[in-house]
Amino acid sequence: MKSALANKRYSFVVKKSDSLIVGIRKSLSNQLEKVLFLASEYDTNPETAIHEIRKAFKRMRSVTTLLMPFIPDLSKSWNHFWRDYSRTLSDARVMCVRVNSIRVFSDEAHGNYKSLLNLAVASRNLMLHSVKKNGVIDELAAGMEESKRKLIELVPADLELFDLEKGLIKTYEKAKKQLDKSLFSDNPEDLHELRKRCKVIQYHTELMSGRSPELKALNRKISRNTELLGQYNDMNDLESWGNSTPGVSASDEWCLLLEQIEGEKADLRKKALYNITQLLKGDGTDYLEFYTELHFDLNEQKNSI
Repeated sequence: MKSALANKRYSFVVKKSDSLIVGIRKSLSNQLEKVLFLASEYDTNPETAIHEIRKAFKRMRSVTTLLMPFIPDLSKSWNHFWRDYSRTLSDARVMCVRVNSIRVFSDEAHGNYKSLLNLAVASRNLMLHSVKKNGVIDELAAGMEESKRKLIELVPADLELFDLEKGLIKTYEKAKKQLDKSLFSDNPEDLHELRKRCKVIQYHTELMSGRSPELKALNRKISRNTELLGQYNDMNDLESWGNSTPGVSASDEWCLLLEQIEGEKADLRKKALYNITQLLKGDGTDYLEFYTELHFDLNEQKNSI
């Protein structure tokens, strides 16, 4: 699956040779094609398929946040449409990550958590099988075919860079507000929400990274730190699972693993919050300057539609 996926190009970047409208439409179309390819290859590697499909949905939904102030009703409709399909894979993704999280600690340096790992693997395998058996993948593929037919309506022919500014500022301000809240909160849900807010910035910067070295550099920095927050969330899920699962919470294996999880979470939280604080120093106006310096030839844009 990974090699097959690597051989196909599903870019989410507006190229220098494309107009704004064509570039965004191509980027969305590429993600839809990626979902359809992954759905067709689900049996080969379901774990990779689920992870990559959910990433594609997040990229597509990030475009709707850009367009929300410009075409609010239509953007919200598409956002919810793709969100609902993504959620059908949420439980399976959580179980896959749980297995991988236990494996991080299952070596000679940390200990051997064979019983915990076997339990997590069994639950994951049942879930991956049920996703296919219950028709989730087939329904998802049908929904993406429908999206392809209607995609042109989401990106209006008169769209200009100026029309995206409100969406860009709003996204940044939401992330900044959530960061301020997370700095003084011990609630893991606040960090989870911060990651989601920063993920949208990550995909916005990725979308325009082909037009700006500065946005490309910012995208790399944001990506590294959403990854840290993702690891924190994975550790938190593992902790919640172990503490609430009969036969696990009182075991010696779990008591040993729990101590390591708590230490890992503390390190990840500290590092991620420090780095993101440095990245989100300014206000929305400062962030917007990365985009206002981009140039799209409007004549070229009109001729390419």
